[in-house]
Amino acid sequence: MNAVVIEKCEIVSFGCISNTIITPSSGINLITAPNESGKTTLAHFIKFIFYGFSGQRISNVSENEKKHYIPWDNPRAAGALEFSLGSVRYRIDREYLAGKDICTVTEKDTGKEILKGQVPGECFFGVKEEIFTKTAFFRQLSAPGKKDDELAEQLRNLVASADESVSASDAIKRLSDTRNRIRSRVKGGGILPALEEKRAHYDRALGEAVSRSGALGKVDGEIKEIEKSLADNRDAKNEIKKELDGIEKYEAFVKYEELKEHARKVTDAQSEYDTAVDPFGGKEPDKDAVAQSVKLISRRSVYVAKVDERKETYENAEKDVENARKESLFDGRNVITLRKKINAIRGARAFMSVLIVLMLLAAGATAVFSFTELFPSVEFLPWQFIIVFGVGALAIGIVLLILNMSASHFATRNGFSSIAEMKYMLGQYPAAQQEIAELELKAFNAKTLYDRACQELANLDGEIFTVTAGMPGDESDVNKRVADIVAATDTVIRTRTQLETVKAVQEAAFSNCDLKKISEMAEGATPPAHTREELEKALELLASEDERNRSILREKEGERGRLIGSGGDPALIQAQRDAVAERIKYLEQAYAAVNIAAEALDEADKYMRNTVSPALSRHAGKYMSEVTDGKYGKVSFDTSLTMSYETASGTKHSDYMSAGTRDSAYMCLRLALINLIYSETRPPLVLDDAFVRLDGERLENMLALVETVAGEGQVFVFSCHEREQQIFDSNGTKYNRIVI
Repeated sequence: MNAVVIEKCEIVSFGCISNTIITPSSGINLITAPNESGKTTLAHFIKFIFYGFSGQRISNVSENEKKHYIPWDNPRAAGALEFSLGSVRYRIDREYLAGKDICTVTEKDTGKEILKGQVPGECFFGVKEEIFTKTAFFRQLSAPGKKDDELAEQLRNLVASADESVSASDAIKRLSDTRNRIRSRVKGGGILPALEEKRAHYDRALGEAVSRSGALGKVDGEIKEIEKSLADNRDAKNEIKKELDGIEKYEAFVKYEELKEHARKVTDAQSEYDTAVDPFGGKEPDKDAVAQSVKLISRRSVYVAKVDERKETYENAEKDVENARKESLFDGRNVITLRKKINAIRGARAFMSVLIVLMLLAAGATAVFSFTELFPSVEFLPWQFIIVFGVGALAIGIVLLILNMSASHFATRNGFSSIAEMKYMLGQYPAAQQEIAELELKAFNAKTLYDRACQELANLDGEIFTVTAGMPGDESDVNKRVADIVAATDTVIRTRTQLETVKAVQEAAFSNCDLKKISEMAEGATPPAHTREELEKALELLASEDERNRSILREKEGERGRLIGSGGDPALIQAQRDAVAERIKYLEQAYAAVNIAAEALDEADKYMRNTVSPALSRHAGKYMSEVTDGKYGKVSFDTSLTMSYETASGTKHSDYMSAGTRDSAYMCLRLALINLIYSETRPPLVLDDAFVRLDGERLENMLALVETVAGEGQVFVFSCHEREQQIFDSNGTKYNRIVI
């Protein structure tokens, strides 16, 4: 047996899932997720691709798949499945939009389109949607609550009528009652014999009136013309009413779009407001704190001006000190040391000058003593002494010259032209020093006032930062910070006002509006071809014309009645006779159909008992044995297809089973039925929360059975619990985990 194995699910938009690709594998595919997360949506998407939407005329949204699985924000349900069957791979694309269901089936390898205008599920699986849903599409089971709703009866109904909710026994009884009502076994009883007698009466009356003619034919012709005009007007009014309904739908569509626009504006305004208050910690700023910060920033300008003024005063005082020091020529120098150096230089110069004079005097005296006889008593000195004194005077002169040059260099180096000038300026230094001291004191006082003003400004800035703590704004510049806070506060006020305005507008627009009803009315709306006024005017004209025609028709029917009363109308009698004959023909066909249906049900019943029932017993017994660890190893069906099972204490009716065991039995029966129905192609087995009432041990056995079934094809297990995954993991079962 070949099996359909889904390889890819492409969900464009279906229910709560959109733009999603899922890649199942052969064998077991496990989808575990909480309720309302899209598991059932994915299960129904698989059925939708193969069969389309079912239950479209059901008003209940939970049972109407189209209403339930078409997304609210997109009137389009669309997607595709890729699967393999044997060695051939296929792709099914399906889209449902504005009441149109477009389905395309192609062979993947060749790209050839196949099965045009056919239902893919019927072609690939060989069964209609009802049978697929009742066999391979498992949803959460509910245990039968009455004896006439037993598992075996459900199975019998499924085989006989492809619907577990339709009782085959009730169908046979209704067919028998219908057959007796049409033609009773009692002679002359039933509807059909009475109508045959009535037809004979009309045949006799028609024979008597066939010779009459005259004005009745003319009146009938006129009546037919009037009736035709009324019928045409009725069709025209129906078309106009359809257009009016379309206008109502379009007006609902326009209203719905307006309501959505109001909702969007509220959402945008709320987003802007949330963005505005987000810097304030998600709440509106403290108005008092903002106002206080504005007052403080106004005071700050006075403090800034004060700081600037005192800074200028301080800087000017510093410049005065610097200029005074430059003018004193001794700023930063040791005046005492300079005085000592000058005195040392002057003393050395005087000393050297005296030595030179003494040396010269000694040389002169020696010369005088040596070359004259002024002092005869003095012993003559040798001329060498003269040379010595002369050379000594010359050496001291040279030293004195060097000393003078050093003194001049020392004076120049200190900014003076001579030592004398330098000495004079040192004499003037105490007065300059007093002036510098006074200027320094003035600068110190100016600096003290400036520092105090800076501290006051810093204290004010600290107060501003304290008041604006937790608010947005520049952290380094208080002026910009307060400006930022004021701007952000204005934005909050503006966005709040805007939000309140759009909310009020939305509340007024939504008042006395049924949004769900409007959205349903707006579905499929198109722009109208005519205005409501034009259509209502056309209806008034048609109504006026109908009133005139009905007045004429009443007159003609009165005339026709008088003619018939005078002798009868052959055409009327013929029409009455034909109506009875048509009714007899219909009932004869219905009677034959009822007989055929009863025979078919009887044959199906016999086939069920003789062929299907043993096969079901064999397969279901095998599965039940595996699920219950051999406790219920053998099941059987009696002539009424009621299921029984054998235990150690004897054969028991299925009513004695627990709810979980009956669920297990029902699943085993459906798995057995799959083996019988799908003899050529096995569909994917979809289990949507099918095990919620099974205990742990029974669930483990059932999953082992599912693993066996999965080996023959593909199984999807949807669950809101972790039990299935835990059992698969503990048993080492291979499965593909799918995350939605």
